[in-house]
Amino acid sequence: RQIRRNVTELHCIFPFEEDFLRGHGVPARYVGHPLADEIPLQPDQAGARACLGLAAQGPLVAILPGSRVGEVEALAGPFVQAALHCFRERPELSFVAPLVNARLQRIFEAILAREAPGLPITLVEGRSREVLAAADVVLTASGTATLEGLLLKRPMVVGYRVHALTYQLVTQLRLVKVPYVAMANLLVGRALAPEFLQGRCRPDLLAPALLAFLDDPARVGTVQAEYLRVHESMRHNAARAAALAILDLVQGAK
Repeated sequence: RQIRRNVTELHCIFPFEEDFLRGHGVPARYVGHPLADEIPLQPDQAGARACLGLAAQGPLVAILPGSRVGEVEALAGPFVQAALHCFRERPELSFVAPLVNARLQRIFEAILAREAPGLPITLVEGRSREVLAAADVVLTASGTATLEGLLLKRPMVVGYRVHALTYQLVTQLRLVKVPYVAMANLLVGRALAPEFLQGRCRPDLLAPALLAFLDDPARVGTVQAEYLRVHESMRHNAARAAALAILDLVQGAK
């Protein structure tokens, strides 16, 4: 209601937003997503590995436990335990984790030392997009990273936890009405990225889901084809489209 009262026109970056907002009386226009324009349709995996100083060959798993302190504290444990489980089954695997800043890296390192000592993992400050491009499969928190993973055509496993009381309130009051939490799955319309939420965000469930992607090239190909389709549909030269829409509004107001 506040948006409807205060906004002349809302420019949407996701395709499903326009109809939803218009259905609630908000003047909306879909202009495309700037990241879809910015990220190339075909990612350069070899180039990303070279830029990060990672081995050119061999399966690589990216671990993205979130960009906030609470997320890293909640997710780093099960994520690195899952990675360690994968490594014990597949010693040829290597791992890389981008952390937003030095503070989060220190938190992650402490959890890593406690939960998965000896795990061969490269830590990178920032550069999450390059890390995603370099990887073969991704274990990630739900958030913007799943959109970037889609645009970079990377098969993903999604894990997420919130405070138990928050989760209880959200579920009992039915505050979340979407079928998925990962933006990649919402855009595709099905759970191509398996989601493990709250009590199911456990190493014994996350690790097999990661290994399943590594063992199934045909499934990975299907995921990549779907992600490419969505990426192409979101390319609308968003910056120009939004600028032209603003010009239309300004000229119409004269």
